[in-house]
Amino acid sequence: ITLRPDTARLEEGVTLFNATPQNHLYLFWTNTAVKATDDAQYIYPMRETVFDDPFAIVQSWPMWKGVDRSWYKNDPSALAIFGRNVQRNFFGVYYHESNNGVVHVADFHQDPGKKFWTWGTSRDGKIWDKILSDNDGSYNEIQSGRFYTQGSREFMNPRRVEKWMEYWYP
Repeated sequence: ITLRPDTARLEEGVTLFNATPQNHLYLFWTNTAVKATDDAQYIYPMRETVFDDPFAIVQSWPMWKGVDRSWYKNDPSALAIFGRNVQRNFFGVYYHESNNGVVHVADFHQDPGKKFWTWGTSRDGKIWDKILSDNDGSYNEIQSGRFYTQGSREFMNPRRVEKWMEYWYP
């Protein structure tokens, strides 16, 4: 992970190496926590989503059953959504009231996974604020992955190296 002078981004150079003589399953996801506020909107360039289950129903994005799920305030329950067949290099979260956000950029051919996670806005979700944060309140997670969902895995061949770059911009 690199922070360069006069550059407003965090560079993440990822290198995975199977040093063994056997094939091994692997999985890789990068995760950042972002503040969960009513003005938070997930900016994901997708039209369809799935859950981690490979047999899950494909859902439209951002509207699903009359609800715009791109807004944190519209997600009462815990939710983990993965973008389906997203062929764009970015995703992020934007805070409308403060006019700022976070964006992730990576080559979608190398890093196609795009996920967001929330505990939701209901009382059941809010109990996790005290358990999992340092008095900072609710948070969401925006994540990038080597595969489309966290249920997907691949074998890495012996002595194989996988490398790619990811960038996080405030």
